[in-house]
Amino acid sequence: MTQHKNILLIQTSILGNNALELALQKHHCKVYKVFTLNTPDPEVVKMGFDCIIIDVLMPEITGFEILEDVVGMKMPQTPVVMLSYVNHPESHREAIKKGAADFIHKPMDSDILANRLLKIINTYSLVGA
Repeated sequence: MTQHKNILLIQTSILGNNALELALQKHHCKVYKVFTLNTPDPEVVKMGFDCIIIDVLMPEITGFEILEDVVGMKMPQTPVVMLSYVNHPESHREAIKKGAADFIHKPMDSDILANRLLKIINTYSLVGA
């Protein structure tokens, strides 16, 4: 039996990432969405997610600021992945430097993206990062 993965998706718009959510659901993932203009409640973030996805472009606060806050919540076993339409090497370096497991450029085929996220989750669970 396949174990479900719990994914937290942090974004500012209810319109974005629906294709990603559907692709993840096909791969036995439950997606919890937080729509926020700033860092989400630490109690929500610490609920035991297998992966946290943060959209970089937000109107009030950058995804990098949220990344710093989430990484500061001391959950090293939970990979944090940044998503962005911005395709600058400096953004990628900044995300990794601040603790992201990966930086994925959009648009990307949703099924490919879901498989990539699952590989990241499986890697973290194997090494007990």
